[in-house]
Amino acid sequence: MKNHYAKKLFLIAFLVLAATNLFVLFGVYTNRSGEPQSTLILTERELQAPYQISEENSGLALNIIWRSLGKKNEHQRFRSWYTPQWLDAEKLRSLGFDIDSFIDKEYNDEYYHAYSSTKECFIVLEYNAEAYNTLLEEVLEELKVQEDALKSDPDNKATQDLYKSEKARLQSVQNYDTRLYAIDAGTDPQVLRENYSDGSKYIITKAQIRASYIHDTKEVNGFISRLSVVQVHVPTKFRQVIDPILHYKQKSGTSFRTHDITTSHAPRYKVTIAYGKRYEPWIVSIEPFKK
Repeated sequence: MKNHYAKKLFLIAFLVLAATNLFVLFGVYTNRSGEPQSTLILTERELQAPYQISEENSGLALNIIWRSLGKKNEHQRFRSWYTPQWLDAEKLRSLGFDIDSFIDKEYNDEYYHAYSSTKECFIVLEYNAEAYNTLLEEVLEELKVQEDALKSDPDNKATQDLYKSEKARLQSVQNYDTRLYAIDAGTDPQVLRENYSDGSKYIITKAQIRASYIHDTKEVNGFISRLSVVQVHVPTKFRQVIDPILHYKQKSGTSFRTHDITTSHAPRYKVTIAYGKRYEPWIVSIEPFKK
């Protein structure tokens, strides 16, 4: 009797696993059928290997690194990466957030919890274009400000430190940081594609968007919490290309390090990545990066 029950449980588990795998494979097939929505050539700046890879897990997935131009005021030198300037109250309403129903209510835990709900929406990621260039120009302008200040007071330690900091920031933005920026969001991907038709520069994908309300100042802020797909799997056929590039270094008995957390470095590989009908990515090719 026990053996029969165990066999029954094993059969159920096997069928569930098989059905799950079929569902995943069908999703992959659907996503890759037909022409891709977008095809771009990115580098390690936008697609980074995890810092550590377990010996027990032979798989490798690259993390999609993105930013946005967040709000900035006179008290901040740096923008927030995940609170886009364009994700204001009007945009949140267009995404389906019922802002007007709670803005004038008194603060309480239930109201705050209801407001903190997250919606999955479509967003636009722009590669190496206007948003990235805007940040680059801002950093160049700030460096000029610090350079002029240093000329006026060359012995001031605080001024020296600010100049060095801004110079290092410029080097990072120019050479190491991602150039993939979230610039818009919507509920209809076809409308977004009409507005951003260049598939070699714009990605339409899904993301989790959250709203917050600052009761004291009556400010509404939108956040892109995360992309719905945050990693892209590296197929086995490309491991022979990327493994020698990463130069794995053993960090412990159970995991390997792919790069130093604290040290910036130039990109070592470039990746042709495509987004399909389900607005999900896959890797078309990986090659060593040659400057």
